Amino acid sequence: MKHIPNTITLANLLCGCLSIVATFSGQLVFAGGLILLAAVFDFLDGFLAKILNAQSELGKQLDSLADIVSFGVAPAMIAFRIMFANPDALPFPQLPYIAFAMVLFSALRLAKFNTDDTSHPEYFIGMPTPANGMFWATLPFVLRDLHERELWNLEAITFHPITIAVLCVIFTALLVLPIRMLSLKLKAGFVPSWQQFLLVGTVAVLFFIVGFAAIPIGILIYPLFSLTIRK
Repeated sequence: MKHIPNTITLANLLCGCLSIVATFSGQLVFAGGLILLAAVFDFLDGFLAKILNAQSELGKQLDSLADIVSFGVAPAMIAFRIMFANPDALPFPQLPYIAFAMVLFSALRLAKFNTDDTSHPEYFIGMPTPANGMFWATLPFVLRDLHERELWNLEAITFHPITIAVLCVIFTALLVLPIRMLSLKLKAGFVPSWQQFLLVGTVAVLFFIVGFAAIPIGILIYPLFSLTIRK
């Protein structure tokens, strides 16, 4: 039983690897779906580790190794591919490579997280890598919806290479900035705060209005909710 959490962590890692392959193949929606599935596995491995009393240093390190692929490399590949899809709009051909800053700072964030002895059930320091991964994972779904609804102007602005590059910079910074971010993980004995209920409720309502766009919108406003955390 003690090996179940680590097995689920490896499933997270596999999803990240397959997502990268899907992005190379131009299947961005499938690639995004695999990152979302990796996020489910990322939640389950920690949850089951606590339930089964199977937490270990090996599991902690393995979890971070999986996260750097699924929520660092795989999302960066999606951002890179989206920018390269419109080469005529690139101000210079090297711009898409800015996406890989997310990989570097995801690794830095995870390393700091693993060596930090302080923890709190209500918040993280900096944006968690799964939140970064879920933002980029849902963008292909939004792009598909805009294309199907023939909202060409909105699609052109939202997915312009410069827009994506700016978002890469913002999320790269959020990964390592020393700011408190709400934790959405379920922990034994922890009662969710009103901020957490409000954030989840806002995303749920938006989902019925704008579909998958609710997730990236929710992650964009996530730092604003986090500003209400008591120091």
